[in-house]
Amino acid sequence: MEITDLHRLRREDFDAVIRTLTECFFEDPLYRALIPERAQRSEILPEVFDCDANELAQY
Repeated sequence: MEITDLHRLRREDFDAVIRTLTECFFEDPLYRALIPERAQRSEILPEVFDCDANELAQY
């Protein structure tokens, strides 16, 4: 992959990124083991990925 193929994320992209990561990792074995209840995973994963996105934005 060349650097020109990358998209620099902006804060306005975060909602879409968080939704995408939540969907992609919702059935991940690690997250299923850490958060076995589906309803809790639905609530917690967006918060986890929001925190990650904001930390990455700082750097």
